[in-house]
Amino acid sequence: MPRRRRTHPEAPVIDDAAVYTREKVVELLRPFGVSLNSIREAVQAGQLRVERGPKGKYTVLGSSLRQWIEAREKKHSKK
Repeated sequence: MPRRRRTHPEAPVIDDAAVYTREKVVELLRPFGVSLNSIREAVQAGQLRVERGPKGKYTVLGSSLRQWIEAREKKHSKK
């Protein structure tokens, strides 16, 4: 039986000037192990900055999201 090749998810393109909802962030980053709960924890810990948008929706600026991802990668690479 032939071996299956592992395919790694393609990294999403995050625009620094774009505004993302929490749900969109999870959709983009779910293949990399990010859940809505991990977004909530990062916000509560002050690691990820969110803004309250129209109709009470929380939004994340692309540049803040990128900084959080980079900090998360550094933290995981040290282990």
